[in-house]
Amino acid sequence: MTNTLHRRWALIVLPLAAIAWLGGCDRSEPVPDQAAPPVAAPSGASEQAAPGPAPSSPAATPAPGAASPSAPTAGGAIDASGLTFSLPAGWSRRTPGTMRVAELSAGAPEGSNLEAAEVAFFSFGPQGAGDAASNVARWASLVHDEGGQPAAHEESTERVGELAVTLIESRGTYQSGSPAGPKTPRPDFALFGAIIEGGAAGPLYIRMTGPSEVMSAHRERWLEMVRSARKSAP
Repeated sequence: MTNTLHRRWALIVLPLAAIAWLGGCDRSEPVPDQAAPPVAAPSGASEQAAPGPAPSSPAATPAPGAASPSAPTAGGAIDASGLTFSLPAGWSRRTPGTMRVAELSAGAPEGSNLEAAEVAFFSFGPQGAGDAASNVARWASLVHDEGGQPAAHEESTERVGELAVTLIESRGTYQSGSPAGPKTPRPDFALFGAIIEGGAAGPLYIRMTGPSEVMSAHRERWLEMVRSARKSAP
């Protein structure tokens, strides 16, 4: 009886938590402190000298979202929750942040001082995080027009092989921030979203955000990546 209640409770709580994260999930989560680099020993120090005490600070770890040193900057494939995509030329992999199964960065055009666009992949198992229409509405609510209301957005559906794809595109002032935290308005931003259903591991949610100029420069590559989706080989 107790196990049954626990399973029912999990089926209710997990989708609700996933819905909350899809409503935001930006990189405004606290980043762990980086440890200072070790100080080199003086050149005259004896090789037989006993090692000093271990440093009190923890070993440095890559901050969430930092570019992976071994990640290719162009070409290759992206595996995310049972689906495989072609990595667009000029895009790079990043270490996934909280609740993300994969993450990419799309740089600003040459000569621009704008920040790179971010591409985040989310998966919450076979149960997903609500239907496609609900998630499109949540994403649309994150981009405001000049009056502070959700900006007009474009929405479409298509099929990619066995997969059903829902696309959204919105431009305006993006409300950046974690789901439960304060939001930072980012004027002249854009949001591209894709919900891909039909994979063995459940729906996959992909959200790309960044300065509108950067997003426009990468729009065709975004669509090519989404339309390259295929089920991963067993």
